[in-house]
Amino acid sequence: MIQLASNKDPSEKSISIRIGVLVLQVKALRWCFDEDVQQCLIELETATEVEAALVKDFDGPELVYIRSAELFAFYLLVIHRYDSSLSSTYQLKHSVVQINDFPSIAFSLYEKANRTAPNRGTNVLGMARAQAGMGHTSEAKQLYQALLHEWSHSQFSSNIDQIVIQEAHDYLYQNSV
Repeated sequence: MIQLASNKDPSEKSISIRIGVLVLQVKALRWCFDEDVQQCLIELETATEVEAALVKDFDGPELVYIRSAELFAFYLLVIHRYDSSLSSTYQLKHSVVQINDFPSIAFSLYEKANRTAPNRGTNVLGMARAQAGMGHTSEAKQLYQALLHEWSHSQFSSNIDQIVIQEAHDYLYQNSV
């Protein structure tokens, strides 16, 4: 993949950059598996910045992969939820960030991604989780309800969809007034 990403042909440059983003995402996963959370976040932050700078090429082939901002936001929420005992601060964008701020950063990333792909399930779910992580119960409930409305009526359902639907039901039940 690294060799493909280093392609110098100008007509293939867009594809090379996208492959480079995939490389950064894979590196981030490897750092995560090696339990180096800081390096994982650096790779995901870099991938997000590279991907945000790409100009959409409507004539070029689309590589199927998760958006870097969505993956970055997902990891921020996972770290906030499960790994808060590892460290209380991390280096992001050349500044030290408290782990308690991760849901807010994740929400911003999901919200920005949602502007270019409105109501994409990944973004709505991520925004709901981020709002819940910030303690914004009413906002999280609205997002989980929107997610349930969209996904419960879907003709295409997978086991993952059912897990997400159950998560939404559980959150709404636990936070019913």
